[in-house]
Amino acid sequence: MSAVLLVARREMRERRFLLVAAAGVSLVALALSAVVAPAWARAGGHDLALGLFMGFPVAVALAVGSSLIGRDLAERRLSFYFSRPLSAGALWAGKFLGGAVLVLGAFICCLMSLIYSTGGLARHAAGGWVVFLLGLMAFAHVATAMYRSGSWLFALDLGLGALFVTVFGAQLRHLVSAGAGPLLFGEPFGVLGVVSAVATAGMLAAAAAQLAYGRADAHRGHVALSAAVWTFALAGIGGLALWSAWVLRVTPADVGGVGYPLFAAPRGSALLFRGASWHGRAGFSPIFLMDGQSGSYVRLPLERVTPPAFAGDGRTAVWVAPEVPWGTYLAPDHFLIATRAAWQATTIAGTQYERAALAVARLDGGAPAVQERPLPRRHTVTMALAMDTDGRQALVSGPSSVFLVDAASGTFLASAPLSGVVAADFLPDGTVRLYRYEPAAHPRATLVVLEWNSRDGAQVERGRVPGEFLMRLLARHGDLAVVSTGAREKALLDAASGAVRLFHSAASDLPGAALVLSTGEVALTLGEELRVVSREGETVASFPIAPRTTAYALREPAPGELAVGLWTLTIGERRTVFLDPRTGRMRREEKGILPAGPRHGGPASQPEPGSLASRLFTDLEGALIVLEPGGRRREIVAARE
Repeated sequence: MSAVLLVARREMRERRFLLVAAAGVSLVALALSAVVAPAWARAGGHDLALGLFMGFPVAVALAVGSSLIGRDLAERRLSFYFSRPLSAGALWAGKFLGGAVLVLGAFICCLMSLIYSTGGLARHAAGGWVVFLLGLMAFAHVATAMYRSGSWLFALDLGLGALFVTVFGAQLRHLVSAGAGPLLFGEPFGVLGVVSAVATAGMLAAAAAQLAYGRADAHRGHVALSAAVWTFALAGIGGLALWSAWVLRVTPADVGGVGYPLFAAPRGSALLFRGASWHGRAGFSPIFLMDGQSGSYVRLPLERVTPPAFAGDGRTAVWVAPEVPWGTYLAPDHFLIATRAAWQATTIAGTQYERAALAVARLDGGAPAVQERPLPRRHTVTMALAMDTDGRQALVSGPSSVFLVDAASGTFLASAPLSGVVAADFLPDGTVRLYRYEPAAHPRATLVVLEWNSRDGAQVERGRVPGEFLMRLLARHGDLAVVSTGAREKALLDAASGAVRLFHSAASDLPGAALVLSTGEVALTLGEELRVVSREGETVASFPIAPRTTAYALREPAPGELAVGLWTLTIGERRTVFLDPRTGRMRREEKGILPAGPRHGGPASQPEPGSLASRLFTDLEGALIVLEPGGRRREIVAARE
């Protein structure tokens, strides 16, 4: 140990000017940052502190690493150490210990000025910087030792290095394209942090092999160094490939049940969902597009899937697939904003997608087949609203327009300059019914229903509902739509006649739930009451909702049967009751389950009675189940045990 410390002390003494320089310049940055006036001096101190932190430790790591052993070996001074009673291991440990102290000392000096100027750095980020700097020091040693040996092996090293970088980049691109990009920069290190740590350890071990085998012989040392480096590199890239393949083969059984989002086709058996948060493999939980009958599925990147629209037969789905730049993965906060923006189909400050494609999925009983159609770049498109019955045309929206798109090619067939469109339906005569929030002064808002003829551009208003700023479209089917216009008010809109009927509740119910029944009647919540009304607004039946209980969602699992999910703060009391909508009488109760899928209408069309979507439920553990007509529960996605 005394020999190791002796060598380390010598290395530090020879390069102590680096620490002096780091401390001196950091003090200058601290002094400028402490100046109250003039303002430019204080700003200059902040900029200097940031520049020092980003650049000076990197320069020290490169300078120290390139001169630890390579310079002594090239100048034939390494024999001096081996002429002493000093082992190769002690020499290796002493030199790299001294170098690490110098690099970390410079890093700490620059970090102190950064903390005073800008508030500091997250702990995991500081740890990542330390690993990066030590790895940079080890890399500088490996590169300079290979170059200074003067051997023809250096050309082979360059070729292998280029091949390694290519293969490694392909592995990372494969992870990113599959939706596992956030794993690269996870906390505390992520994939790149682990790779950096392993690479640093491998290069340090290769330096030890260089001294142990080559001693003062530059050529022998180069052979040992290269053999060790590329052996470790091959093992590392193989391990990364095996790990990546394991992570990306995640199945619905691995994700611990269903989470948000979950969409189901109004008809057919198509499901689109994400697993429970932070479950999956290594934290990777993609979007699954599944056929609920056969169980076949495909995996989709979360950040490239927005709310879908389904064809009338449920066999085709479309969504807008934004292209997420690689740079968003460099800053996890930006990535989360980008993903949230995609799911909300809105533009959040600083998050703009320059390119997007229309993803078209075909479900014919087997594994879904997904293809992408590039959309014109001159228009910003954020969300798919609707698809026609045969799956040939789709309606998509942007911040200021709606577009009719050919699903086969992605070309725009027609457009209308309308903003605020939140839902749409294709009508049998070829026109499109649009549900649009009309711009109004806060806190007022208006939902307008209009029909758009894409052939001649004609627009016909069918009705409007005024309300508060937080008004929401709860349900729609045929000509009827239910809108939550405030905390204590809901409106029933008949687009055929333009009539609007208002319903008031004594208790707050925001936003509440609603469903247009197959009989043409409407079920809606009004505070502590579930009421079934005719299209003229007359009460048909009612069902009381207990205090501190919320009607979570409404479904019609079979014609003439109404399922009401009842949510409470007490988990064990959550349940679904099945009612006769004609009388309000409860037929049966299923404890521990709630209707699955979107709670409210919005862009999604309500499930058809008796469809798979109308019979989907989640239990208290997050499992996705189907209630069969006989009452038997069939599990589609299991919860984590």
